[in-house]
Amino acid sequence: MPHLMNNMSHILKFLCFLLFLSCSDNIIPDCNYITDYYPKIYEAQLNYNQKEYREAFELYSEAFEICEPKNTVGIYEMNKYAEISAILEKEELALNFIEKNLAQGMLLRTYTNNPVFSNVLKTDRGKNIIANYDSTRAKYLNSLNLKLRSEIQEMMKADQTHIQDQEKRNIIFQRNTKRLIEIFENVGYPGNDIIGPYNVDFSNSDISILLLHTSDSIRINYFIPKLKEYVKNGDCDPKTLGMVIDNLHLFNNELQIIGTYEKREENMISDKELVNQNRLEIGLPTLEVDEKL
Repeated sequence: MPHLMNNMSHILKFLCFLLFLSCSDNIIPDCNYITDYYPKIYEAQLNYNQKEYREAFELYSEAFEICEPKNTVGIYEMNKYAEISAILEKEELALNFIEKNLAQGMLLRTYTNNPVFSNVLKTDRGKNIIANYDSTRAKYLNSLNLKLRSEIQEMMKADQTHIQDQEKRNIIFQRNTKRLIEIFENVGYPGNDIIGPYNVDFSNSDISILLLHTSDSIRINYFIPKLKEYVKNGDCDPKTLGMVIDNLHLFNNELQIIGTYEKREENMISDKELVNQNRLEIGLPTLEVDEKL
């Protein structure tokens, strides 16, 4: 009997070991959008621009397997993926991403006005998506923090008052900065996922202007590190972080080090290799790739 119990113990240990191996194979590592996602997205965009759709499809697929897909401003990779899927006659996948995009705030006319989607939208499932759009849109709008969106828009309006009175402007800047820190700490980055994109009310709610009017010390010690974490987690677009950094340098009569502002030849450091390194570290493409996007 002791011998049997001993054998059973070994068997149980072996089974537990196999279970551990099986589970560990399914563990998805933490996604770092800076290193794991954006490089593939930019390469996919280049292929898309060249109409190399299969190559673009593979790159988008790889990125989406590692990180939760998003629509980066100016790229809109989830939308591109739906389009490429339709072109490659991957009907169900195209419809999947149309549904995902609509559920995340994309407007239906993005698809009904694009002839690429004509055939997929004529299917029973496509017709059903169109028929249910009003309900999908209402559900999306209800998921947003519209009260916070309105508050941020009011903060942005206040930011642009008293242009001729810097002392009064500074008071507004300080008040907005304090509130922005509270939002970051209590809500997170107030991007499209939380307050929605431009198409919610066709009014700007991008907090970039508020970030650009923060004091140097608070920007350096709080906002820049915080924004980098948000970029890493996919909550904030890399360009926002780049502009906050470059603006800080330009405001202090220094040269930009990321290259997010115009007139790069005049107001950017000459070491383009260093600029490219700085860009890659925050999730932006190199200058050379950026020009082709």
